[in-house]
Amino acid sequence: MITRSKHVVLDTDYDGSKPIVKVKIINGFSANNLKQNLNVEEDHWVPDPANNVLYFMSGCSVPRFKLKDRFKVTNKITKADVLFISDSVINDNPYIIEHKKMYDMRDFYTNYLSNGFQDCLDRVEEFFTNLVKAFKDSDREHYYKNQLVLFKSLMKNQSTFYITESLTKNAYNINYGTPFENVEFYGVVNPWSIKYHAKSNPKINNQLFEIPKDSELLNYTGEIYLQHEMLKHINGDDFIIDFNKYKEFVTMARAGDENLILCMELMSNANFEKSFIYLLFLLSEFYQEISYLKEKDHVNFKSLVNFVYLHEPRNLYLSVQDGIEILKKHKKYTPANLSMWNELKTLGYITEEIL
Repeated sequence: MITRSKHVVLDTDYDGSKPIVKVKIINGFSANNLKQNLNVEEDHWVPDPANNVLYFMSGCSVPRFKLKDRFKVTNKITKADVLFISDSVINDNPYIIEHKKMYDMRDFYTNYLSNGFQDCLDRVEEFFTNLVKAFKDSDREHYYKNQLVLFKSLMKNQSTFYITESLTKNAYNINYGTPFENVEFYGVVNPWSIKYHAKSNPKINNQLFEIPKDSELLNYTGEIYLQHEMLKHINGDDFIIDFNKYKEFVTMARAGDENLILCMELMSNANFEKSFIYLLFLLSEFYQEISYLKEKDHVNFKSLVNFVYLHEPRNLYLSVQDGIEILKKHKKYTPANLSMWNELKTLGYITEEIL
């Protein structure tokens, strides 16, 4: 069963051309709770091509042309019994709407305020109170009184709230020209501090996903899987990369861009699961050369990248620790694989003696 929860958000709206602070509610879930709220299956998907009807949320990098004549695919959730989602990009209006760069204030203020989150709530209340004073005897005074009452009421049942990037960008203009001139606003949220904190903590996911109340997704009763489960089956067993083929690929890839492009195409058509360790090595070895090629954006190659990295990375570079984490997530963390990975990262190549 798909579940939603309420998330309090401080955002900007406009009164004419003037930005104002608005308290909003997003019904949905945070990116960190994606699997729980969408009830994503933990077990491996077992394809049943004769009976399954598949739906792919936008953001999935599964090449649809590879499904032709093998699986039934629909563009309506109501007709599907198996639904696939990306674990990093979901924005499938009207079923689900992605809100990016929503800064979690509990995370931020736990690190920056001595009294933690309660101090943050006190500062927000002070901020709205000062806005009421700043716009005394105007319609906006009444508006901000209502926003303060709404915020305090909602936060009785909430453990955090979010601030949008739009609000950080409009920080200076919110009460510009008033006796308070924005100073109290920075007491609540300094946009530069928030952005610095977000960049310094890349593992913090600042997405919220909204499920509108009329979304047909709420009535969906079939199975939901991460796209990784489909990518395991996308290419079949016709082509598997072993150590000897891996060595051939390395020689070919070093022979110039045309050969590297051919390697990328062949890699994209290999059995991902059974070729995994050598696909990981090839991506790690040639990430820099691949980054300059437009073919890296082809859906076929992107499906390979999403399978190996388990998300769509900003770039293909992998540190030693990145590779170890990927091996663990794929349940390929064995002494043999770890030895080969460490040798590759240390020497720049793998010796046959290590096999």
